[in-house]
Amino acid sequence: MKILVADRISQAGLDRLRGLGCDVVCSPDLAGEALVRALAESDCRVLMVRGTKVTAEAIRANRQLSLIVRVGAGYNSIDVRAASAASVMVANCPGRNATAVAELTLGLILALDRRIPDNVADLRAGKWAKKEYSKALGLKGRTLGIVGVGRIGERVVLRALAFEMNVVGWSRSLTPKAASGLGIVRVETPEDVAACSDIVSVHLAANADTNKLIGEAFFAAMKPGAYFVNTARAEVVDHEALAQAIREKGLRVALDVFPNEPDAHDTVFKDSIVKLDGIVYGTHHIGASTDQAQDAVADEAFEVVKEYSATGNVRNCVNLSVGTNPKGVLVVRHRNRPGVLANVLGELSRAGINVREMENVICEGEEGAYAQIRLDSEPSSDVLTRIAKSDENILGITLTAAK
Repeated sequence: MKILVADRISQAGLDRLRGLGCDVVCSPDLAGEALVRALAESDCRVLMVRGTKVTAEAIRANRQLSLIVRVGAGYNSIDVRAASAASVMVANCPGRNATAVAELTLGLILALDRRIPDNVADLRAGKWAKKEYSKALGLKGRTLGIVGVGRIGERVVLRALAFEMNVVGWSRSLTPKAASGLGIVRVETPEDVAACSDIVSVHLAANADTNKLIGEAFFAAMKPGAYFVNTARAEVVDHEALAQAIREKGLRVALDVFPNEPDAHDTVFKDSIVKLDGIVYGTHHIGASTDQAQDAVADEAFEVVKEYSATGNVRNCVNLSVGTNPKGVLVVRHRNRPGVLANVLGELSRAGINVREMENVICEGEEGAYAQIRLDSEPSSDVLTRIAKSDENILGITLTAAK
């Protein structure tokens, strides 16, 4: 199996992939049109990327491509809709960089409170301002609000509690029992987090439900002079509303993500939010960029490719169909012989019935087998009769309602 690696991955990671017997081509500087050309000229089945953007044009350039692996947690740099339309699976590596992001989050909170970047800048400029920088509230006893209590949010909780902070949290999936187990207080809405917190940290995934979820109403609920940290995704924050809150409420802000970040080959940063008057700090989207995190993510990416190479299953697949249930499940018990399922599928096709999913399991001894075929519509009794008679090796069929 041929793999195109269009980003920087450790040599150890590349060697492990080659150890699977894969033909690995590493071109870490591919981007934009160069990536499109490389895919058009390649017969790779797997594309691996970290920060490189994978467009619809790039996906369509290679008809052999069947899997894109994002060597990281987020996958908004990949046109997932185009991948799905081309029957290309997309997988990510969730949770493996959670500790690194949590560490940066606490670092940014400390930086906001103690104004560490400004301290350093003045010292380098030859200015001594101890009186100015001695003004800090401290973290002990203050309330940290977390919006998005997933893998990263949970690790932030652990570190905040070690600083003797009070923690409140909100997630759609956060239950009172889970909150109690973490030692935090669950609130009902993101705006409730904003209203009761001295410091807010965002850890939401970027999707249609979270797009600009942190907006005007959220910032209106925040306390004047409160701290706001986003190490998640820029898309979850309305940056115009954030800029207004900085100007009007004196929020202290630290961001690791921005709406229009330069790509991997551009060194010019143009976002004006970091130039606003007040205390606004930024880092270069480095939340996951520790050696520990990158090694862990590379290990997970290897496991994705290993399982796909061995079984065809896609671990951590993010573009499986959800929300539409099959209309029925056809179970076919049959002898383990060539052509049996081809005859079954032929009858379904002639009846205009689409197969959503199918699994064929071989029984012990390899003489018998049974197939579970999930259908978009229920076959009539006549179609079932034709299927039962389509091959002498069919031992029995059953149609059940889908759960």
